[in-house]
Amino acid sequence: ALEFWYRPEAGVTISSGKVTNWTDQIKAYNATPQTPANGPAYNATGSNMVNFNPSITFTNATRQDALQASGLPAIPTGVSSFTILKPTDASSRWFFHWGVSGAGYYKNYGVCGANSPGVWTNSHGGCVNNPTTFGPITTPSFVSSRWSSTAGVNQWQMRLNGQLHSGTTSSTNLNVPSNTTLEFGDVNNRTAGNEYVG
Repeated sequence: ALEFWYRPEAGVTISSGKVTNWTDQIKAYNATPQTPANGPAYNATGSNMVNFNPSITFTNATRQDALQASGLPAIPTGVSSFTILKPTDASSRWFFHWGVSGAGYYKNYGVCGANSPGVWTNSHGGCVNNPTTFGPITTPSFVSSRWSSTAGVNQWQMRLNGQLHSGTTSSTNLNVPSNTTLEFGDVNNRTAGNEYVG
């Protein structure tokens, strides 16, 4: 089932050009910055639009403009994510992660990287499954990812504009608990379009 869908053309509250709230269109999870004045930039016109649609730009490398939605459900065995994004540098920072808690980044799932995109789970040490021939992402791109855990065998998949890269691992079971947080913007110079996860 579709858990949440963040659309930059819907559910966005803006103050002085900054996003102060981004409301999920499925279950109304509100994603907000820690400090409203430090929210990410909202692009309704200009070169940062994506396919003539608004976008949201995260530019702060210290997460001050990150948006967080809390109280999310657990991920028991699998998750898929779909994102439109346009990096403006080639660093390996995170696009988003689901499973942030007050204790830090543990038992989480996320997608990161621009030069060599990847997915990871239950780790805060970066992308643990980077397809080495995948990327860099330099134009607005559709990125989808999938992680599934079955009987101790874990499979990850990532597609960039439909091109599939995948792999398996037996070392990392998906185990994101309930009441954690989804965070957008633990990034440096990223423009995000539609984000939806199920």
